[in-house]
This record gives sequence, C-alpha cells and structure tokens, in this order.
Amino acid sequence: MRTLAKILVALVLLVVVAIGGFYLVLTRIDLARFQGLVNDRIEAATGRILHIDGPLRVGFGLRPTLVAEKLRFSNREGSPEAQMAEAERIEAQVELLPLFRGEVRLNRLLVDRPRIVVETDAAGHVNWQFTKPASQPAEPGGPPALTALAQVGEVVVSNGEIVYRPHGGQAQTILIPSAVLKAGAIDAPLHVDGQVRWQNEPVHFSIETATVGTLMADLSEIPVKGRVTGLGGTLDVNGRVLGSTVDAQITLAVTDLRFLKSQIGPTFGGAGPIQFTGHVRGGAANAALENVVVRVGSSDAAGGFTLAQTGGRYRVAGTLRSQRLDLQDFGMRQAPAEATANEARQERAEVAVQPKTRLIPHTAINLAPMKTVDAALVAQVAVLRVPMFEFHDVAAKATLANGIADLVIDNVMLAGGTFQATARVDSSKPTPAYQLKLQGKEFPIAFFLPQSFADAIEGLLTTDVDLTTTGATPAAMAANLDGYAGAVMGEGRAHIRGFEALIGGIGTALGTLFTGAEEWSPVNCSALRFGIKQGVGTGEVLLFDSRYATVGGEGIVDFGEEKLDLLITPKPKAAVTLNISAPVRITGTFLEPSFRVDPAGVLRKIIGVAGLFVFPPAAVAGLVELGGDSNPCIGLVREGNQATQTTVPAPGVRGQQTPAPPVDVPEPIGRALDNLDRGIRNLFGVDR
Repeated sequence: MRTLAKILVALVLLVVVAIGGFYLVLTRIDLARFQGLVNDRIEAATGRILHIDGPLRVGFGLRPTLVAEKLRFSNREGSPEAQMAEAERIEAQVELLPLFRGEVRLNRLLVDRPRIVVETDAAGHVNWQFTKPASQPAEPGGPPALTALAQVGEVVVSNGEIVYRPHGGQAQTILIPSAVLKAGAIDAPLHVDGQVRWQNEPVHFSIETATVGTLMADLSEIPVKGRVTGLGGTLDVNGRVLGSTVDAQITLAVTDLRFLKSQIGPTFGGAGPIQFTGHVRGGAANAALENVVVRVGSSDAAGGFTLAQTGGRYRVAGTLRSQRLDLQDFGMRQAPAEATANEARQERAEVAVQPKTRLIPHTAINLAPMKTVDAALVAQVAVLRVPMFEFHDVAAKATLANGIADLVIDNVMLAGGTFQATARVDSSKPTPAYQLKLQGKEFPIAFFLPQSFADAIEGLLTTDVDLTTTGATPAAMAANLDGYAGAVMGEGRAHIRGFEALIGGIGTALGTLFTGAEEWSPVNCSALRFGIKQGVGTGEVLLFDSRYATVGGEGIVDFGEEKLDLLITPKPKAAVTLNISAPVRITGTFLEPSFRVDPAGVLRKIIGVAGLFVFPPAAVAGLVELGGDSNPCIGLVREGNQATQTTVPAPGVRGQQTPAPPVDVPEPIGRALDNLDRGIRNLFGVDR
C-alpha cells in the first residue's frame, strides 16, 4: 500500500511539474514569432492578410486565455475600405487538459469593438467571397496541421458595427451594442442572440444557423432560421445564404408604422398593418421574388418579380394582381381645401421672391437610365381606389426594351365609363420622342379637374386625345407638339360659385352663363376640340351651353411661346344688359394672362350681326363621332358648320399677339367697356 501511495504521489508531482513547465514555457515564448505562421495560413485560405498591431499574450489558469489587441483583416483589392474587419481586442479562453489530447475546446471568446465592412461591386460580388491563391507544395519539415477545434462555448461581441456599402449606393451603418453566439459541441447548431441599432432604433434578433464545424469547413452554404424584431414589426426568415446569394422564405408583419413614416416623411399617411410573405432567391445580379402576398390595411396584392443582370444591363419582369388597392393605405390622401389654399399662397410668395418667366421649364429630362434596363410588367386590379374616385377592372402592362418604353392601359372603368390609353417614350433616338393616345367614354369630368375644383361641375365626359412630340426638355416638347385633343360632355350641372372660381372670373364678364339665385345650375352640354401643330393649338370648337346662354370660342394656345389669343363670345338666350354680357379676349402668357372686353365683338352684338358659331368641318366630324347624335352641343356644332362665318377677328400666330382692331365705339359704350375691363382685372389682380 505504501508503495502504491508513493507511486501516486510521484505521478501527481509529475503532472504538477509538467503543468508548471507548460506554463513556464508559455510565459517564456514570444508569441509574436508565430504571427507570420498564422498570417501565412490565413492568406493561404482566404487570399487576405491578418495584422496584429498590438500585444499578443497568454494568461494563466486552468483555462488559459489568449489575448490579441488591435487586429486588422485586409479587404479585397480596389476597395475604398482598406480593412474588411477590425477589432480592438480579442480574448480567447480555452480548456487546458483537452489540449494534451490535441483538441481545442473554446470556452469563451470576447470580441471588443469589432468593425466589419460588407461591400458589393458592379457585378454583385460581395467582399466576403475569398479568392484562394494557387496551392503550394508543402515544404519538408513544415509546420504541423492545426489542432482540431472540438467545442465553441460562448462568443460575446460588444460595441461593434457593421458597415454595408452597396455599389453606387450610400453606406449604411448598423451598431451592435451586444451579441452572444452559443454553440457547444462542434457538431451543434450555432445560436445567435443580440441587439443592434439602426437609425437610432433598437432591433433584437435570435437566429439559428449551421454547426461550428460546418461553418469552419465551408462558408459557401449557411442555413439561417430566426426572427428579427424591431422598427415596429417582426421579420421571420427560413432559408440559406449561398455565397453571395440568398434562398429563403420571408414573412414580415408591421403593426406600428411610426418608424416607417419617419423614413418616408409626413406625406405617408398609411395606417397599416402591413403583412408580407414571399420567397427570395438569388443575389444583387440575379434575383427573384416569388409567391408574394402583401396586405396593407384594406389593400392586397400578389405576384412575383425577377431581376437579372447581364454585362451591366438589368432586366426586370413581374406580375401584380390585386382584388383591392386603396392608395390611402399607402399614404395618398385627399388634401383638405385649407391645405390646398395654403400651398397656393406659398407658391405665390415663392414666385414673388423669384419670379418665373415660363410655366413649362427648359430643364433637361434624364432618360439615360432607360437605356440600361429592360422591363416587362403586368398589373390587374379589380378595385383601385384613389382620393375621390374608385376604378374597376384595371388592366395595364408596361414594357421597356432598348430605351423604348410602352405603357398600355387596356381597360379602366369609373362610374360606368371606360378608359383606354397607350403611351410611348423613345429614348433610343438622338432627340427623344413621345406618343400619347387616350380614349375615355363617359368619365366623370371631375377626374380631369384640379382637386380643389373637382366639385365645381358635374357631368360625364367623352374624350379623344392623340398627341406626338419630340424634345429633350418639357419646353421643347411643348413647342413640337402635334395632334389633337377633343372632349364632349352631355347634361350636367355646375356649382355657381365653384364654377366661377374655376374659370377665373371669365363667367362674370360673360354674365349670361347662369342666372338666378340657385346654388346649382343645369348645364346642357359642352364640346371642345383643339388641333395642334408644331406646338400651336387652334381652338376648332369651344362650346358651352347652359339654360341661359351659349358660349363659343376661338383662337390659339401657343405651347412653345406660352402665349394665349382666345376670343370667348356669349350668345344670350334671354335679354341681358351690355355691361354683364360681352365678348372677352384673352391674351398674354400662361403666367400672366390678360382679359379685356373685345370692342368689335360688342359692336357686332349691338348692330345684330353676330350669328351662330362657325366650326371647321373636320372638327365637326370628329366631335360627331365622339359625342353621337344625342348630345345637344353636337347639334349646335352642326348648325354652326352650316352657317356662313361672320367677320370675327382671326386669331394670331406664333410670336404675335393679335391687337384689337380699330373700332369707333360710341362714348356710352366705351365707358361700359372700361368698367367691365376694370372689373375683370380686379378679379384677376391685374393692374393697369
């Protein structure tokens, strides 16, 4: 027994001596001498270099601790960031006894102040895709293989940040106050729990991924399953990261929209909630969003989209189907009248400070991006709600190929009416070209009016528009405009005050549109057709008929020069006095129109030579086809076409304003004209 005890004591002393010698050796070893070996191994595996600028040392204990400070891991060549990863301090604590068996059991790893940069290049490649250099034959007597990692206990990250820098985009920084990774055995899944801050908002995450052994052996496929909570919502992910691509099912639920509104701005008025599910495949250069189902408030949408890149050129394709799409759910709301008035006052104040010379700007339109993208999109919406209107059975498709964009609206229904339109933008030519065709049958006229005047007049409008133009700026496009625009409205009614505000006081000058004290007055019909050539629109038919008067017009609107020369003539259906019923000539520019009573027109009315309105035969034929035989204004147009044209002063041409012809007006009539002219100018705030 004594012999056995002596043997045991001797063995213990041997172990103590061995351990003491091991620690003594560790404390005497200059670990910096091995940095070159570590760098060589890392560079052989990744093509990058690890720098340790601070001290490298080992701490005492049954769990030795390796401490390294000021570490840098180089980025790929050509990157604006020299380092892909940095850390102020890394502290690794390992189990001692397993080291004698050739195993590394990492008990705890502390990473302080890490900074990781994630970048994408023009081809969509990410900087964590490593290029391994060509393998070199091992030298005889070279370093032995690294000891096997058998366990990872806990990895704690504190005060870190991740910088995401997409190619051509603005860098985004995510702060990591704390994060904990837990695994256990080398073949156990890795769990990551922690908190980050983005846009000063906390975001919590809990993610499960591959085993530590799998991650160390191969980073080409990383499973990801977990939940991210914050910013007013919850995101669930279940899928894989394959190098620089993703293959995952995503579910998003947002119940608190305050953060979203803070990012979009005060114009976003959606109330939510938001629900999204879809499957994401691919990366920045080749991606697909499949089986998408979205709900925002009362709106829904489903479909899928693909994005492909070839040689720097993108192609987008997708379909969208919806049973109900209410733009109010996405923040588009009808502006209150008070807000509209405030905006108008602010705009006038801005114009007063910096007076404009043109309404249509000369600013060039950048169509270059159209030449880098091809697209094919199809949308079908059963019910589309916008402020004040509800459309039904909307069907549209858009294509973009080689710089030519086409939009086709196959069908839109509103209040029993139908609407179709086609548009083309051709940026492939040296001078961009544009086309627009629009046909609407019995659409509410309010749809075509400014929102603040939408309730001024009620009626169903039938329209026919066919326009083409070329130009690099809106002003050039206006000067090159060709085609026609026609519209016919049947019976309706007008709100007296609202209509007067809409037409800017012209009705006050004409005086005979509406008579009586009623708030609403019937409208029999109206018809309009402008022929447009080289930016000059000629009023072929301008006709408005109410219970008390028929008002006709003629003249030109020069879109290139932004000048007006129109004559509006009333034909009373009842006796009226001169000072409330007179022809009005509108001249000047779009920004500064002027209104005056036309002396020659008044004189013709006095001597009784004013006959029916006369319209060109081609315009009559177009409106007859547009409005049919039941519209009263079509009958008036036909009568005017059959009559002999009266001696009405001809409208001007581009670059000219038609002066009033010299007419010898009797003094009493002249005084009446001056009073009426002054009244019109007062209505429009125009000084003499």
